[in-house]
Amino acid sequence: MSKQNQQEKLKVSIYKKNVKECGDRLYKLRKAKNLEVKDLIIQLESEYCKNARTSISATQYRRLENGEHFMDTEVLTALCVFYSCTADFILFGKEEVGKDTITSLSKKMIENFCTQVNDTLNRIQENIIL
Repeated sequence: MSKQNQQEKLKVSIYKKNVKECGDRLYKLRKAKNLEVKDLIIQLESEYCKNARTSISATQYRRLENGEHFMDTEVLTALCVFYSCTADFILFGKEEVGKDTITSLSKKMIENFCTQVNDTLNRIQENIIL
């Protein structure tokens, strides 16, 4: 999509405020790593960054930081991996909100699984002893 089409789409979008805030977070993440845009682009395109590899120009990235462009899924995924953060953080600023919930749910699932395994082992042991 051309720059002009993106700008027109953004002007009428209900998400234009979110796009600007997202850009602000991208800027802060990049600065926290002490990277210039050109250095970030080199790293995203390098073999060093295999899991976060994507192709984006410095101009496109600046447009993302300036809130002038929507981000595609490939770039979002690569940036999440590169910055070691969630898409929720980049897009909405949510800081690990769901982590405790997921951890609690995982803990309950593991506890239930362990209980079931323990019960099964007890039944097997009882059958062997009898």
